[in-house]
Amino acid sequence: MPGAPRAAAGPRGQHFLRPEPARRLVAAAGVQPGDLVFDLGAGTGALTFLLAARAGRVVAIERDPKLARRLARRAPANVSVHERDLATMWFPHRPFRVVANLPFAGSNAVIRRLLQRDVPLVGADLVVELGVARRWTERSARCTVDRVLPPSAFVPAPRCTAAVLRIR
Repeated sequence: MPGAPRAAAGPRGQHFLRPEPARRLVAAAGVQPGDLVFDLGAGTGALTFLLAARAGRVVAIERDPKLARRLARRAPANVSVHERDLATMWFPHRPFRVVANLPFAGSNAVIRRLLQRDVPLVGADLVVELGVARRWTERSARCTVDRVLPPSAFVPAPRCTAAVLRIR
């Protein structure tokens, strides 16, 4: 709501996608039943559970120990949850996708790693700050801005506008 005070960010600056923007993101990502999909910064699992219904296997990475434990307890059989920092996590040697609402503070480092030549990335749909998304479209022909997400797409609402950065 315009003019309404914004809630403070969650622990470590977390902003969780609301259900409808999460559904739209997963639907637009084109995930197939045999896909291996990474949900980076999985949080409460808003994307994880939607991805699990479409993908063969989902790897959810979450740094916050409480959120990771809670997510692991509720995860379906095709989801593995790992408590890790995105800066030190591994990527598989086989082709994979990423669908994620990245922590805004570390998004550039994650994008840089995903674009490395030796990473077998099929595609990524990443929620990042709009300015970050625009800069990556200038740097790499593999990157496009799919859509803009207003602060109201998140709980709590961030102080900035976000976008879905698509990497192909």
